[in-house]
Amino acid sequence: PNCFSINITYDLGHSIASKSTTGPFDCQEWCQIVRRCSHFAFNYSTGICFLRQGDRQEAKTGYVSGPKYSPSSGAVQQFRAKPMCKDNVCIEGGAEPYEGNVIVDGKPVCDDNWGLEDAAVVCRQLGF
Repeated sequence: PNCFSINITYDLGHSIASKSTTGPFDCQEWCQIVRRCSHFAFNYSTGICFLRQGDRQEAKTGYVSGPKYSPSSGAVQQFRAKPMCKDNVCIEGGAEPYEGNVIVDGKPVCDDNWGLEDAAVVCRQLGF
């Protein structure tokens, strides 16, 4: 997409998470499901995706970086996805079906002490 920057990284040395991915598109998709991620940086030589919380750009050869969401045709999508529910667990309020607030028994779940393991459980419950 036009929002990807070549030979740029964000907040070098301050990643909130990292893992191997197949490329910058997968890296951006991972960023989209991690609440604290605002930008990503993919290193082509190592295949490692770094998730960042911040938008300070730094020149770095071999990286492809970008924001959590790429604008579509110059405008960010302004719609909300339909809630995704299974039994008494829902995700609602996100721009995509796989993001938003977790709702259990009609009540929002507090995100204090919420982590990737908690998110993985909800994702499995919803069939992701």
